[in-house]
Amino acid sequence: KPLLNEAVLAGNIIPLKALSEFFPADREPMRLAYEQSLSFVSYMVEEYGLESILRVLEAFKEGNAWEEAVSSAVGISFLDLEDKWRNHLRKKLTWFTYLVNNLYQILFFLAAVASIIGFVRAYARKRAYMREQEEEEGIGQ
Repeated sequence: KPLLNEAVLAGNIIPLKALSEFFPADREPMRLAYEQSLSFVSYMVEEYGLESILRVLEAFKEGNAWEEAVSSAVGISFLDLEDKWRNHLRKKLTWFTYLVNNLYQILFFLAAVASIIGFVRAYARKRAYMREQEEEEGIGQ
């Protein structure tokens, strides 16, 4: 399941500057880092065209640092671009879209809760019936 959506809703996106210095080694944070990286590159292509990525690669080739390469490729500061990307993610992902994307898990959870409630109710009825039977047998003797 996508971790980026959960991170956006919870406000737990890893700062891109941190990712450029150290990529997480643990499984979940690493998956989130990869999802964020893909999302950021996709956003750049969507907003600034494929040429922006080619300009970033050219700047890398010239020896520029990550933030400088991205800033020169799109014409705004790296922090401003990251803010625009984060805002784009927030606008794109609402609680409704999150619920729709996780509908299967939500329905499964609700079915499990309904099953437990049904079991408890059936068990309580059975115990009540057994008590009635015992009382009737006690009265009939």
